[in-house]
Amino acid sequence: MPGGRTLPNNKTQDEAKPLIVLDGANIACAYKDTRPPGDATGIVQAFEHYDNLGHNVLCFVKQYRIRNERNPKAVMENIELFNERIPKESIATVPGKSDDDSFFIDYCMKNGAVLITNDGLRDHEERFEGDEKATFLKWRNTSKCGFMFAAGSYLEEPGFKMPNAPKDKPQPIVKDTEIKKPISKQKNESKKSTNQKTNNRGRKRNPKTKLNHNELRKLVGSIILDEMEEGILVGEIGNRMPKWYNKKMGTSFKTVTEIKKHIGYGKNKTLLSIIEEILGEKIRFEGESSMKKVFRVTKSENTKEFELNEAIGIILRIIGWELKPSNPFWASGKSYSMKYAEIGERFKRETGQSIKSVFPKVGDLVSAIRTMNHPSMVKSFDCQFNQDTHSLTIREIFSPFKRFSFKS
Repeated sequence: MPGGRTLPNNKTQDEAKPLIVLDGANIACAYKDTRPPGDATGIVQAFEHYDNLGHNVLCFVKQYRIRNERNPKAVMENIELFNERIPKESIATVPGKSDDDSFFIDYCMKNGAVLITNDGLRDHEERFEGDEKATFLKWRNTSKCGFMFAAGSYLEEPGFKMPNAPKDKPQPIVKDTEIKKPISKQKNESKKSTNQKTNNRGRKRNPKTKLNHNELRKLVGSIILDEMEEGILVGEIGNRMPKWYNKKMGTSFKTVTEIKKHIGYGKNKTLLSIIEEILGEKIRFEGESSMKKVFRVTKSENTKEFELNEAIGIILRIIGWELKPSNPFWASGKSYSMKYAEIGERFKRETGQSIKSVFPKVGDLVSAIRTMNHPSMVKSFDCQFNQDTHSLTIREIFSPFKRFSFKS
């Protein structure tokens, strides 16, 4: 197979094909259409299907589904087959209390991988906003593949078009801690360390670069805050970032894309979403699309807490609703609708805070709007969130009895 390499099992791995990530829990339960823990035979069949086609395959599964001395019933059926047929390097064990969905979604998006699952992943739309949400939706539409089992055999979703592997090869999963070398080798190499070496990409090695991804990201955030002027365009930060970073770290990066990869982000992660993720509430954005400007958030702005009604009032105004003094005794019936991601962007731009800091889930906002006291006292709000269009819609309804009900 062109561009491939021969594996120990005499199969050929095609480097032009994307990495395949298996949602182990979903596949195990689908094999016999059962509740958790499911049957590991399904995972083995899915793994071997893509392994035989030349894909690199990685299976995400909760640790307690593989081994569990306290509760053996929580372990998947036929776990012996799983341990025998799937190599250890192809298994990503997720800590028991962690959300495995979030782990493999983020991993797939960063590495251009295809996810095998029948989960619609709709619950995860709420944790993304703005450009990052658009990236998630695009990835889900093109790189999430369903499946089924027929007569005990794995079948891929008909019509799914397998994308090509990204040009930047997925990075291996490595621990943040450094691997310590034998003392004898360390002594020999310490003599050579007096002269800085250059790696194969021409970047100088520096003790400061021996940091894990989280530490590097914090460092990048502090560099941006130190160097940027108020109201700088996001694109201009990208242009200047190599110069800022090289000066601080003694490296020789030429583009911001190289720095993104250096701190553990894939090419699909936008600079805007990276800055927002790293700096959080320390900054705020103004402007639209490519003309977004970045401003520092002062301590007083950052610590401001909104009353629920104040936050709801801002959101209603963003959507387009306004209180009209005329005809207060009946509702107009007019609906106001807007994409939830856009509401989040405008709320952050206007207040300097994420909408999630007030309403962690969209359902919390819907409930708060429905139960708030309407200013007219004889109306209330009907609020709906459309899962298909990701839009929030409100309208006034006439409800005097609700407003003037007696309290016992």
